[in-house]
Amino acid sequence: MVGLFATPLRRGLVLALALFLGACGMNPVESSNTSSPGKDDSIAALSAWNKLTLEENRLLADPLCLEVDKEYGPMIATILERHNKALAQISGFTSQNLLKAGYPDYQGGVSLRVCDDPNIYAYSYPKTVALHTGLLKTLKEAAGEEYLFASSAAFVIYHELGHIQMGHAGRSGVLGEASGAMLPFSEIEADMFAATVLQKAGYSMEGVDLVFSVLSQINPAGSAVHPPSWERLERVRRLTGIKEAS
Repeated sequence: MVGLFATPLRRGLVLALALFLGACGMNPVESSNTSSPGKDDSIAALSAWNKLTLEENRLLADPLCLEVDKEYGPMIATILERHNKALAQISGFTSQNLLKAGYPDYQGGVSLRVCDDPNIYAYSYPKTVALHTGLLKTLKEAAGEEYLFASSAAFVIYHELGHIQMGHAGRSGVLGEASGAMLPFSEIEADMFAATVLQKAGYSMEGVDLVFSVLSQINPAGSAVHPPSWERLERVRRLTGIKEAS
């Protein structure tokens, strides 16, 4: 599980999974082959993957994440509808089939849940994106205007969907010994996916600046998983042609 505003515990779970998979050099399904030389690492990788799946199932059953949010629900539904339409215009990001998403559930695709929680978090699992009301409230207050709030919320959601669309959790072992550098790269890759979909979906690109402004206040130095906010913003601007907000 990975995320733009993920908890240290969840970031640690993903980092552990990535390191295990990096040592194995294979995906979780392949790692179940007990006849391989890296049997212990394979078992550890599969265990980490099972923990991730268990955590996702717990989220889907959590009463705080089951109710359709009346305040944010209509906006989120629109954000996902635009995402689904924009997928047809996107190419070159991944060889995987891009998944459509829905709120609160989407059969055969990605479900998005809004959890009634004051903490400022957003994160993704293999088939689920979770947003906390604390994050949505923070973005809304920082935005001031509805169009900017919608744009910033869309960027966060598209970032989390980017992790799923790019198969970051499932392909963690692809980079092998470079797994220490894989996670920051995955964050930047998800940023680029989000910015591209944001443009295709017709949202203002000002939301990108707002998200990284909020993120820089929460965690200005970044982490082992997340590069510094200013570095990510500059990279997104450079590669997408987004101009600095006035």
